[in-house]
Amino acid sequence: GISVNTGSSATGIGYVASKDVFFENTNASGTANWAYCKALIKTPADLSNGTEDYTIRIGFADATGGGGANDGFYFDYNHANVSGNWGCNTTNAGNTQRNNSGIAVTASTNYLLEVFFRPDLTAEYYINGTRVATNDTFVPAGTSDDLLVMAEIQKNASTAQRTLTVYTLQTSIAFVK
Repeated sequence: GISVNTGSSATGIGYVASKDVFFENTNASGTANWAYCKALIKTPADLSNGTEDYTIRIGFADATGGGGANDGFYFDYNHANVSGNWGCNTTNAGNTQRNNSGIAVTASTNYLLEVFFRPDLTAEYYINGTRVATNDTFVPAGTSDDLLVMAEIQKNASTAQRTLTVYTLQTSIAFVK
């Protein structure tokens, strides 16, 4: 796998991502988009908390570099979001629907995370093969919604380095016209 880390400064980010504008999500008349992201990752040795604060994001977003996404459909984890469980997010123009997966994130644990985007403008989220959420609000669907696939870890506080291991980051996109 590839290990990405936050470094030891007060803030830092590490990520694996495709090139910018990997695909443009659209629901224009007469078209249909299908998008799939599959990531096998290992969480850091320590969980996020109030003093050792970090966020993990896995899936499709309009950019890397932290601070969330203006557009995307992705998993996230931070101790302050959805009770320390995996969050299942759709974001459009900075507005987010975050559903609680009900799956608690544990340290040094492998997770298989999958997100499916369907032409009916829903996103389905699977953790270790089990569907945990379906989102249908704030789904990015405009021609300006240029998305990339990414796995990132962003430190928000402390100087402790946190490492996310990415074993696989796979995607497939189908645009039908």
